[in-house]
Amino acid sequence: MKVISSLVPAVGLMVVSVAAQAQRPVCNSPFGFSLGHNSPAYTFTPGATDPLSRPLTYSLVGNNGSAKLGTATINSVTGDITYTPKKTAIGIDKLVWKATAGSTSSLNGIVNINLTNGSPVVTPISTTNTKETAPFLLSIAASDPDNDKLVYSATGLPAGITLNSATGIISGAAQIGALGPFNVQVTATDP
Repeated sequence: MKVISSLVPAVGLMVVSVAAQAQRPVCNSPFGFSLGHNSPAYTFTPGATDPLSRPLTYSLVGNNGSAKLGTATINSVTGDITYTPKKTAIGIDKLVWKATAGSTSSLNGIVNINLTNGSPVVTPISTTNTKETAPFLLSIAASDPDNDKLVYSATGLPAGITLNSATGIISGAAQIGALGPFNVQVTATDP
C-alpha cells in the first residue's frame, strides 16, 4: 500500500484598509517684517493654501495670537492680520495663527515682527551769522521715522545763546566778547 501525502498550504484571508490621510491646509510660514515701534496699525496677509481647494477659515492661536509687544486681530474669512505695536515696545514679537478647512487645521503659522526704534535725523543747518547783543532766533528741524517725541541738545553755542530742548529753538543774544566762529553741534534724540 502506498500512502500519498498531500500537503495543502493553509491560506488565510486578510483585509487591509488604507484610509486617505487628511490633507492639511498649508500656511505660508515663517513670515516676517519690520515695523517702527511707534507705527500705526499694520495689516498684512501671510496666506495659506489647501491642497484640496476647500474654503479656509483663519484664527489666531492663543490669547492675542501669543503676541507680547502689540495687539493682533485676524479676519476669519480673508486671513488679513492687523497688528498694532505698543508705543514703547522694541524687540521681536511673534504671532501664531492657523488656517482651517472643514475639520482639518493647518500646522501653526508663525509671523515674526521686528519692532525697531529708528534714529532721528536733523536737517542740515547752513552757516548762520549774528552780532554781539543782537537778538538771535533759529528753529532746528528734525524728524523721527517712528514719530517719537524728540529732545534736542547742542554744544558749542556762544555765551548768551541757548537751545530749548523741547522745541529745538535756539535763541538769545551773543554776549559782548563772544566773537569768532563757533562750531555748534545740534543733536535730536528720541528717549
